[in-house]
Formats: sequence, C-alpha cells, structure tokens
Amino acid sequence: MASSQRAYVHTKDRGNIPINLYVINLAPSGYGKGLSTGMLEDITKEFRNYFMNVTFPTLLDQNLKNLSAQRASLSHTRTNSLNMKN
Repeated sequence: MASSQRAYVHTKDRGNIPINLYVINLAPSGYGKGLSTGMLEDITKEFRNYFMNVTFPTLLDQNLKNLSAQRASLSHTRTNSLNMKN
C-alpha cells in the first residue's frame, strides 16, 4: 500500500529506495537486497516486538478459548474437560 502512494526511504548511500518488499525480492544481484531488508527490519522492529510479545499472545489466548468452545459444541463435550484456564 505504501508503494502505491509513492513512499520512499531516503538513505545516505543509496538515495531514495521505494518501499516495496516484493521489488526487493525480485531485484537482481548487487541491488542491495540485504541492506534494504536490514533497513526495513530496523524500521519495523518495535512493531514486530510489540506484536509478538503482547498482541499475539493475547489474541492467541482469546482465540484458543473460542475455538475450544466451538469444537466442544460440535462434539457435544464440555470445554472444562480441555483443561484450559478460564
């Protein structure tokens, strides 16, 4: 989406680089794929850490409880028998 809005990352050694991971994957040898990927990982590092350590475990816990309740209703068993926290 950002690349469709013509967003760029300005670097000291490479100039303006378009924000688009797909282009990086298709780039020829010597294009700077490793450098570009490293820059994008640095930019998204805080988001990734927060998502993996806070958001993901919270949603995982909620969705596992919902999924166990749905499956229990389909198999006519009780969710308490699955030894899950309430």
